[in-house]
Amino acid sequence: MTRVVRLLEQVIAAAVVAVLAFGVVLVLVNVVGHLWNGFRFGLDGYDLTKLLSEALLALMIAEIISSVGSLFEHRELDPKPLLVIGIIASIRRLLVISAEVTDFVASGIDIPNALLIELGILVVGVGVFAWSMQQVERRRSDVRNQA
Repeated sequence: MTRVVRLLEQVIAAAVVAVLAFGVVLVLVNVVGHLWNGFRFGLDGYDLTKLLSEALLALMIAEIISSVGSLFEHRELDPKPLLVIGIIASIRRLLVISAEVTDFVASGIDIPNALLIELGILVVGVGVFAWSMQQVERRRSDVRNQA
């Protein structure tokens, strides 16, 4: 029975990785297509920010694929790739907010307080993720030194 459960687990993981890989390909094709059109017809700052956001999405999906592969290879969840995903997601949202703020400023409209609060939370979040990565590395170093 344990063998069947393990096999089912591996089949599900392979299916998830296949779907995620297909998603990455779609996102990257979209980015390349938009970039090509940008070279032909010009890109404004907002379009470039959207392209960077989509490229970061592809990077996040790649990290998720790596995490799933690592989970099934080593039978333990490594927190570092998940923290990297958190940092990338936060930076991605920071880019989108920056583009929105630029549009508000260019239009002469006041920047909503909610955007500024979200911006502050994201900056703190990136700091917390980075600190957490440092703590994970420090703990690994301590475990290696004890062995």
